[in-house]
Amino acid sequence: MKNLLKHLVVLLVASTSAFAAVAPVLPASHVGSYEALLFTGDEATGTPAGFITLTTTSTGKATGKLTIDDSKVYPFLATFGYDAGSDLATTSPAVINISRGATLPAFGLSLAIKNLGQALESTLTLTGATNRVATTGAKLTPRAKTATDKLPGKYTLAFTPSGNVAVGPSGSGYAAGTVDAAGVLKLAGKLSDGTALTASLLPDANRGYRLYLNALRVPGSYFAGKISLVSNGSDGFHVVTATAPAADFWYAKPGNRPKDPSYRAGFGPLPLLLTMEPWVLPGKGQTLAQLLGVMTVGGNFQFGFDVSGAGLDLDQYLGTLPLKLTIDAKNALVPVFGDNSAPSSVAEWAKIWTGKVDPATGVFSGTFTLTDIFDPDGPSAEPIGVGFQQLPLKIVKRKVAFQGVLLNTAEAGVPLAAGNFILPPVDAKTQTTLAGDITIPDVLTPLGTGTPPPGLISSGTAGTYEVNPFHRIEEFDLSKLPSEALGIKVNGKMSGLPVNDTKVPFTISPDLTTLTINGRKVPLAGDSRPVSLLFTDATKTNYKNTLTVVVYLNTSTGQASGIFALYVQHLSATYNLGAIPGLPSYVPKSITAPFPALAIYDNQSAPVKVK
Repeated sequence: MKNLLKHLVVLLVASTSAFAAVAPVLPASHVGSYEALLFTGDEATGTPAGFITLTTTSTGKATGKLTIDDSKVYPFLATFGYDAGSDLATTSPAVINISRGATLPAFGLSLAIKNLGQALESTLTLTGATNRVATTGAKLTPRAKTATDKLPGKYTLAFTPSGNVAVGPSGSGYAAGTVDAAGVLKLAGKLSDGTALTASLLPDANRGYRLYLNALRVPGSYFAGKISLVSNGSDGFHVVTATAPAADFWYAKPGNRPKDPSYRAGFGPLPLLLTMEPWVLPGKGQTLAQLLGVMTVGGNFQFGFDVSGAGLDLDQYLGTLPLKLTIDAKNALVPVFGDNSAPSSVAEWAKIWTGKVDPATGVFSGTFTLTDIFDPDGPSAEPIGVGFQQLPLKIVKRKVAFQGVLLNTAEAGVPLAAGNFILPPVDAKTQTTLAGDITIPDVLTPLGTGTPPPGLISSGTAGTYEVNPFHRIEEFDLSKLPSEALGIKVNGKMSGLPVNDTKVPFTISPDLTTLTINGRKVPLAGDSRPVSLLFTDATKTNYKNTLTVVVYLNTSTGQASGIFALYVQHLSATYNLGAIPGLPSYVPKSITAPFPALAIYDNQSAPVKVK
């Protein structure tokens, strides 16, 4: 009997010990996965400074990861205890030591789970540095399978600067988003400098998301912020955008990166405002233009296309960009009209413009073309028509890509679309890529409203003119240098030149692509209307007999108001080498080689249009 009692006592003690070993330390409400976005100093006024993920178990054991802007991830372990009276779970020890290697001081991390297990408070400390804190970290909670809300679906997001950008890209980043049945938000788009943006974010119980992304994959860079979806009042969800100068997101890039294609000196952190709206797909038999109200039974409409930033002086590129666009039945962004110098037909626009919208995502994209001229032997570059630089001139056509998203909402103050453009350099040796802003205002006007008078510039420019007299500037004619004194004998003279100080006709073709003067046809090389047109037949292979003509235009009528012509011809010449002292005997006394001759003409009175 004693042995039986002894065995029962042993079993009871063992059972109690086993039960104690598996008894939960944390209640179910405090068990799960958490995220917290760290901020410098204070979450209300600071900027993002790191990211914490944490997974807790009922035993109090936890694993986590710390990500900061040094582009590294630091794993850590923690042990939590729980105080039922305060419903607070904290770690033991109170500060977790996170090693950064043998040469760097360790981080100290304190964590607390509160508010019925839904909130994670964090403080990251480093001796001699500002604390990094998070007061609104949250428990990740998948959307319930039985939920009936309209959260799942497609969204479009725009990250717009909160105020003027002094240094850095001034346009909006964007993303097309999709929320699945579990509430997971997936993003795909581009940041304001063209950097790719992809992310998959998990929700909390309040449809909140947190993002900390090193999109550039370099230390000191981050794109970070929070997304909080709330009811939009019509059975859907959107983000209530912060009010400037506050911000929803921040984007930073470090400096001292001499090999980067853009913003080598860095920028930011740039404060950004988030606009996030549902993207509704066109219904069966419905076009995107009809969905947006651009095509209606009562008529069709147009909208603006605003371009700014990146140091782009649009006055130097008149005739390049549309002022008004519309969307056709095939989802193309179609120019309605531009300024007085812009193309007047679809075929002409197609040479310098493309644009489209993807109705499945709300993303728009396209290109426009800028034409520049500069001296490749010098660091400067300037648009055609600003000045006449030294030859050889190089014509550069830059194809500028633009992209963004449409924001299909009636919310006041929200544009129809927001995005950015990426501006390639004129001279890649001395300049870098820049980025600017694309905005499509939400104001729709009847199609054609505000169209400039038809053909004001194009038809005014084309035609036949007479310049009288057409004057040759003799002092620039190198073929008339005192050749004997220089030991040079020019064998011949320039030919095909207009007779000096006589009436000379010239004709600009109806499509402005050629100029004919003194019987010689020259192709268009640069269009800087309404200031000027540049015609030249000089190429890499044709340089021995070239003609370059600049026609200056009246900015009101478009007619030619001045003309400047430069003839370059290589003439044969004999160079007397015998006059050079100390020349070795095996060197010939003379050689025959090309001699560059120039003839420059300009008008002494304004050209007169005769037909």
